Amino acid sequence: VGFQWASYAALTYCGLLGFWTWHVSRTVHTQIPSTPEGRMFGYIDEGERLAACNFTFQFWDFFVSLTIPEHGTPIMLAHHALAAFVSFSGLQYQYLYYYSVYFLGLS
Repeated sequence: VGFQWASYAALTYCGLLGFWTWHVSRTVHTQIPSTPEGRMFGYIDEGERLAACNFTFQFWDFFVSLTIPEHGTPIMLAHHALAAFVSFSGLQYQYLYYYSVYFLGLS
């Protein structure tokens, strides 16, 4: 049950922050230029927070999934490893925050 509550907390935070940023405050549409360069390299705080939350969750979930047989399959472990890598890359190089709001928050 603890695994489900921890997953619920992380996914709810990301979902609500992504929805708020994309649809309500529209920060992603007003603070990032709508050019290809702006969408690749534009910075918003919400994108960084989503990348940090997602990296932490995916890193944690990778190791927890090893203890749950139906989650410890190679495809799920690869999913968690790649999602953590993408989030870490966004944090390390501060890029793709426009897209991170949608893919890490809304989806």
